[in-house]
Amino acid sequence: MEIGYKLKEIRTSQNYTQKYLGDLLGVSASIVSRYESNVLEPNLDTLIMYSEIFSVSTDYILGLRTNSLNSNESSPAHQYRKLSETENDLLIYFSQLNKMDQQWILGQIVDLIKEYDNVKKDSSDKEGKSTA
Repeated sequence: MEIGYKLKEIRTSQNYTQKYLGDLLGVSASIVSRYESNVLEPNLDTLIMYSEIFSVSTDYILGLRTNSLNSNESSPAHQYRKLSETENDLLIYFSQLNKMDQQWILGQIVDLIKEYDNVKKDSSDKEGKSTA
């Protein structure tokens, strides 16, 4: 089996459109179509992205394994839940950044969450003191 058929099978099993998957991969829907019709072979980075998006091993995509799991079923990748549209949008935007910008954004997010947690904690402490 050529990998294009496997790529299409994986995509359709999750009800993803070619456009939606293309957005996640950072390519056009027509490129996804060319992958799936074996006109164009995805490079290694793209295969890894497929693997991560769909939580399957690259060996499975390449037809070297019949089991689609990356490792064992209890791994975090297989405790998968469907992402919300907002979460998907964030991933799409994030994936379009270079590695340095991704690291900076992650640092900003961590700082914002810490600040939010502190504000929330301070607020609940004040409420506890006012009811005492």
